[in-house]
Amino acid sequence: MAARSTYYQALDGPAKVRYNKILQCIDDIDPYTISLRSWKEDPHSLPQISYPDIVNFLVYTPSPYTLEDLKCYKGLDAYNQFVSGWVRDVVSTVINGKHVVTAKVMHSQRLREAALKPWLIAEKCGKIIATHCNCIAGLGEACTHVSALMFYIDTKMQRISADNYRRGGRQCRKGNKSTIIQQEMVSFSIRPHHCINECLQD
Repeated sequence: MAARSTYYQALDGPAKVRYNKILQCIDDIDPYTISLRSWKEDPHSLPQISYPDIVNFLVYTPSPYTLEDLKCYKGLDAYNQFVSGWVRDVVSTVINGKHVVTAKVMHSQRLREAALKPWLIAEKCGKIIATHCNCIAGLGEACTHVSALMFYIDTKMQRISADNYRRGGRQCRKGNKSTIIQQEMVSFSIRPHHCINECLQD
């Protein structure tokens, strides 16, 4: 077994078994033991998670304990935590072809306490494989802190797509005039709150 974090050592037997099973897809590496230099802050390194991926995971993924759908509808409300700026220091790395993303998520009502550290494993295409968090509800693998991280990635991916589209429009204007893209017609509905721009600043 590869090195494990102090967090792992404090888990009970069944929780350790589940934790180890999750880590099999990333070469048995515990995200809490990955060195700082191995993480990247580049948003282009993030998996392409979108809202449907979030819903599929939070609502329809079988619970590892009951084998029934998670149906974590509360997790869908975690968007408010992201908009409020609680998700910070988002970094990622790639292990065995899988994208591992972690962040610090502040307590919404206990700001003086240490930030929580959720992480998730996903395919580059956005399919979420597994999640975890060191909060009390983290063993359920669908807490609001993980969900807030998912929404951060989703919005970040949409912002990157929007930027790529704008750059493409400028290129068309410089090139073939018959293929001009009217950028002014683009309207993204991903920013219902004015502070999302601040939340996404690196």
